[in-house]
Amino acid sequence: MGFNFLISSTVNQSLESEKEISNQIQETYDIKTKSFRATMVETDQGYIVLKGSEAKKTLSNSCTETYKKMRRKLLETEILK
Repeated sequence: MGFNFLISSTVNQSLESEKEISNQIQETYDIKTKSFRATMVETDQGYIVLKGSEAKKTLSNSCTETYKKMRRKLLETEILK
């Protein structure tokens, strides 16, 4: 199963508050490995990784070009630090 993650610029800007987002949450996922810990929620708009989540410092060799590009964009826009 693959996940489609939303980059902040793709999230519907009409959402006015976190309360409104929480009303749309369908599932919450806590992901923990030796390398990182993250929480994401599934909403009507797709998957949103929550603030405070961690990512691996380096990508695996098996990582697809799509995820490499997504990560590069997140780093360039300082969404991922």
